[in-house]
Amino acid sequence: SGFESYLAETPENPQVLIYLGISYMELDKYNEALAAFEKLEAGNSLDSAKANWYKALVYLKGNDTKSASEILNKITYSETNFKYNEATRLLSQLD
Repeated sequence: SGFESYLAETPENPQVLIYLGISYMELDKYNEALAAFEKLEAGNSLDSAKANWYKALVYLKGNDTKSASEILNKITYSETNFKYNEATRLLSQLD
């Protein structure tokens, strides 16, 4: 894909990792999506904090509510975390 080609040239680009992961998720390629978001999380950009939110979405789309809940709980640990309010709402719906 175009994202994969671009990523080969700039392997640490967080925006490309996000779009690549979302693309994989939409194609139901959950392992590939999780790998992209784990690479995002391992990076040192400001966007690395978004990785947990996207990983939770992958787990939800794949019907793995246990793994999604674990990650959403990490997000709700601090109000300053990316998508804190959304994670709180999703957790209340999963319980």
